[in-house]
Amino acid sequence: MDDGRYPRNAWRQTADDTVYAFIEKAADALADAAEDAEPSDVISEIEPDTYTADLTAWLHARDDHVYFLTEVLEEGLGVTDGFQLLAAAQQIQIHEVGQALVSALEDAAETIEEEAEDEQEDN
Repeated sequence: MDDGRYPRNAWRQTADDTVYAFIEKAADALADAAEDAEPSDVISEIEPDTYTADLTAWLHARDDHVYFLTEVLEEGLGVTDGFQLLAAAQQIQIHEVGQALVSALEDAAETIEEEAEDEQEDN
């Protein structure tokens, strides 16, 4: 839930190593996906880190990552331990970054198509 209380999309303004790592993870997943796979489905299948040390390193990387924890708690997902909380929070950010990448790629493809059409019309 994004009700404006938390700076949840702050990563769009100031990318860091975790965002770049998630972009790479999303790009790899998209590249490895079947040609007919829906990009949003591919992104939704990306899993968070499996080791607690990696999850706590992610949390430590930026102060605003704590807001992803808050979102998980507010969603009432039945999280029963700290590991699940961290993993669910990281997964939210992975999916947000992945969906932003998909949108950017779709926009770029559309722009290229439009430019190609304009070029054909000019010739």
